[in-house]
Amino acid sequence: MSIGLVFGYMGLIGTIFLGPFVLFQALHSETVAAHLSWKVVGFLALEGIFNNVVSDWLWAKSVVLTSATVATVGLSLTMPLAFFSDWLFWKSVPSYQSLLGAGSVILGFFLVSYANRRG
Repeated sequence: MSIGLVFGYMGLIGTIFLGPFVLFQALHSETVAAHLSWKVVGFLALEGIFNNVVSDWLWAKSVVLTSATVATVGLSLTMPLAFFSDWLFWKSVPSYQSLLGAGSVILGFFLVSYANRRG
C-alpha cells in the first residue's frame, strides 16, 4: 500500500467524521476564526501543509526506508537540533544538563542505527 493512499484515507475519514463538527462550529459560534483575513487563513493552511503533511509523509517514508524504531528515535533528534539552532541564531548557550541530554540523545540515535544495521 502506498504512503499517499494511507494519508489520503486518513484525510478522507477525518473529513467525513470531523467535517460536520467543524462546519457547525464555524456557522454557529462567534470564534476568533471569524475575524481572520483570507491572507492569514492562507498562511495557516500553508503552515499546516508544511508542518503536518510534509513532515508526516517524510516520517512515513523514513519508516519504509529504514525501520520504525530508527525513524521514531530519529524524531528525538529535534531537541539537539533545536539547541543548535538557538545557539546559531540567538546566541543562546544551553546549560550543561541540556548539552548532556542532547549528547545522550545523539548517542542513542547512533547506537540504535548501528544495532539496526547489524541485526
